Amino acid sequence: MAVGPDAHACSPADNETFEIDPDAQQEDDTPPGGVIVEVVRVDLDDESVGSDCSGLDQVVLSVQPELAADAEEELGYTIEPVSGDALTLPTLPISPANGKLIVLPSISEGQEHLHSVVSVRAIDRAGNAGPASEVVIDGDVVATGCSMSTSGRNTSSCAVAAALALLALIGRKRRTLPGACDQR
Repeated sequence: MAVGPDAHACSPADNETFEIDPDAQQEDDTPPGGVIVEVVRVDLDDESVGSDCSGLDQVVLSVQPELAADAEEELGYTIEPVSGDALTLPTLPISPANGKLIVLPSISEGQEHLHSVVSVRAIDRAGNAGPASEVVIDGDVVATGCSMSTSGRNTSSCAVAAALALLALIGRKRRTLPGACDQR
């Protein structure tokens, strides 16, 4: 499974690195509790196949601490692959943006479905990590737009759509042109 910054040219802009405090490391050795993690959204489309950010495929995870005491403490999160399709995962702990973490899937040409399992851990300023919570990320790659290039993506469905549009246009013109009907 590919992970880290080299797996995709884009980086999750909403995730900021969670800084560990060296002073807190000497004072605190109590790890935070578990984390409740849910998949909020899986945005996958075939327009962002490759290394550009045109469609910016992304998976949005909602995170919150299981323990009320941890909710008052500032926490970061680590995300690690367990199994399944490749995801671009941060290599350092990250801070959530409004309780959300952004993960970038690595979609390959012709891929129709994404299935991956990741583990998420809460981490405190002292660097203590809580127990892992696993979440299944599942989604279908949605065909969007027409690409009339020869890349192989959507070319047959786009050609059919273009042909139907052309036939509809010709049919409409035939009905509106004077003298279009022969009187025999």
